[in-house]
Amino acid sequence: MNSTIKAKSNGETLEEHTSKCLSVFSNLKEIYSELDQFTKYPYFYTDIFNALFFHDFGKAANGFQEALESKKSRWKYRHEILSVNFVDCLNNHDLDFTKAMVLTHHKNIDELWDYFEDEYSIGNNFEYKMEEIRNNLSSLNQLIAKYPQF
Repeated sequence: MNSTIKAKSNGETLEEHTSKCLSVFSNLKEIYSELDQFTKYPYFYTDIFNALFFHDFGKAANGFQEALESKKSRWKYRHEILSVNFVDCLNNHDLDFTKAMVLTHHKNIDELWDYFEDEYSIGNNFEYKMEEIRNNLSSLNQLIAKYPQF
């Protein structure tokens, strides 16, 4: 797949970036092969893999892609918030830990608070930003097919 979805301003694609992240994960898993036992959390590696896989899917939004292309303006939303939505395509155990890792991979919850919607605007901005991903859904689905669940 030659995805045109960019993940970095240097031109690195989402597929390339995801592949690099998963490669680092693979090396760390080999070095620290018993963390799942140490943490007493049997899904530890599965959840880390899934969080790494989905962490930047929100960058497929048109506004984010335009900001990367122009290198002049910043996108006024957080890609992490959109990325969390894609974790739901998994049919795993409880996905809350994976979603928390995706959501907070750049900022903590307190820093993201301004992006959360309240009872007066719930759904408006989020739904609009999710709509920006529609053009790139086929590329994201190809990426999902290429990197199956751990």
